[in-house]
Amino acid sequence: MNRIVAIVAALLGCFWVSPVAAQPSGRTCQYDLECGVGEACGDTGICVARGALASNGDAAADDCGADRRCRIDRLKRRNQATRHARTLQEERNVERMLDDAHKQRLAEYPRLKNPLTLALRVSRLGGIGAHVGYTFLGRIQPNLELAYSPSLYVWTPGTGTSPGINGNLQEWWIRAGAAYFLLESWFSPYVSAGFQVGLGKFDNYSFDFDFVDFGNQTQSIFHAGEFGGGFDMQFKFGLHTRLGVVYRPLIYNQARTGPGQYDPQSRQGLADWYKRGAAVDVIWLLGWAI
Repeated sequence: MNRIVAIVAALLGCFWVSPVAAQPSGRTCQYDLECGVGEACGDTGICVARGALASNGDAAADDCGADRRCRIDRLKRRNQATRHARTLQEERNVERMLDDAHKQRLAEYPRLKNPLTLALRVSRLGGIGAHVGYTFLGRIQPNLELAYSPSLYVWTPGTGTSPGINGNLQEWWIRAGAAYFLLESWFSPYVSAGFQVGLGKFDNYSFDFDFVDFGNQTQSIFHAGEFGGGFDMQFKFGLHTRLGVVYRPLIYNQARTGPGQYDPQSRQGLADWYKRGAAVDVIWLLGWAI
C-alpha cells in the first residue's frame, strides 16, 4: 500500500506547479512604465515579474488582511497608475500624429523642407552675382546678394542746372532684404523690400559734349532702397528660380577723386543717370535649395 501511495505522489509531483512568489527585482517604482520588460510595479513599490503578480490572486488579502482602509488605498493606487499609463499612451499617440502631419507638410511644401537657397543672380543693372536666402515658416525669406557690373555705359545730356556726363561705371552692388511669399506651394507670387549699396569707380570721359578725356577715375557711391515683386518657383527636387521687377529709389550718392576731394559734377550726373535709367531693374535667379 505504501508503494502505491509513493507512486501516486511521484506522478502528481510531475504535473504540480507551485505558486510563484512575487520576487522583487530590486528597482523601486510607482507606475508599471518605470519597470523593465515583463515586469510590473508591485503593491510594495518594487518591480516584480508580471507572472508572479498574476499568480498571487489574493495579494490584497496578503498585504492588507481584513483592513478595509488598506484595501481601498491599494485600489486607489492601482487606478491612479492605470490612468497615468493611459495618459502617457495618449500623449505618445498625439506626438506620433503631429510628427506624421509635420512630415506630410514638409513633403507638400518645398520651402519648409529645403529652406536654404543658393542661386546665381542676373539683372539688367547688377550684372552677375550671387544670392543666399533662408526661408522661415515657409513664407518669410531674408536674403543677401552680391553682384558686380563690369561695364555700365553712363550718359546724361547737359542742362542748365546739371552737367552732362559720358563715361563708364564699374560697380559692386551689395543688397540685403527680405521676401514674403503669398503662397506656401512650390509656385508663389512674392513681394520684397530691402536696401542696396553700390561701391565702384567712374571713368569720366567728357562734360557737356566736349569729349575731352580727362582720364580721371572717380569713386562712386550709391545708397538706395529696394521694393519689388514677382514670381518664385521652388520644386520638390531642389531646383529654384525667380523672376521679378524691383524699384530702387536713390537715397544718397557721392563722387570723389580722393580723400576729401569731391566731384560735384560727376555726382550730379550719376544721380541723374541713376534716376532715369537704373532705378527700375529686372532680376532673375537660378539655383538650388537645400
